[in-house]
Amino acid sequence: ISWKVDPRDLGKAIERQYAEQIVRRTREVMRDAAPEAEGYMKTNAPWTDRTTEARKLLMAETIETDRDVTLYLIHGAAYGVWLELRHGGRYAIIAPTLHETASRLRTRLRGLVR
Repeated sequence: ISWKVDPRDLGKAIERQYAEQIVRRTREVMRDAAPEAEGYMKTNAPWTDRTTEARKLLMAETIETDRDVTLYLIHGAAYGVWLELRHGGRYAIIAPTLHETASRLRTRLRGLVR
């Protein structure tokens, strides 16, 4: 047998390609999670709308760097912090969405490495 590529180099190339694919798919999963999380927040916000501003300004977005992908859940209304923190969290939507989204992300990301 005559090898054009040393088998040890081939193994390293396959390992590198697998790692790159995992990173690419992880970024896709995180990007897909943003609109899902935003929709969940807007649908499940527990308060009664008076102006619709708080619900309209609920947002989710991903920010990517070379090393990280971060999912942000944003309460864009100036008084959103009070909806989240006052009344024992009765009107909170960020933490419940984070819990729901993290659960789904964990399942999807585990599937990538199986």
